[in-house]
Amino acid sequence: MKKLAVCLIVICFSSALAVAETETNELSIIPRPMRMLVGEGGFTISAETVIQVTGTTRPIGEYLGRLLKQATGFEIKLAEYSAQIEPAGAISLRTAPEIERLGPEGYVLKVNPESVVIKAWRPPGVF
Repeated sequence: MKKLAVCLIVICFSSALAVAETETNELSIIPRPMRMLVGEGGFTISAETVIQVTGTTRPIGEYLGRLLKQATGFEIKLAEYSAQIEPAGAISLRTAPEIERLGPEGYVLKVNPESVVIKAWRPPGVF
């Protein structure tokens, strides 16, 4: 739950609701990732943003939706995750057995202008 809350706070406090940069061009993410690739741009949350969830990540998605509503005023809808359909403007929360090597709380976070993907081996990593 801490990682998701930290990610949400980081997203919400930047002007475009993207990750805030420090003067040294480092990203402010706590806990600090083991590996990080920094690209250009950021994701903007809007009234059309959707949170994609799976059965195991639904409670996390519901919690994130409540936090985002408090922070933005937007009623963020939940949708079932589908590998075939990744709509623009989606925040995807899912587990991925192929990243078991990261452990139960390890995660992969990808942010680009079209989407945010948080995936982990187990739900605690998503949170």
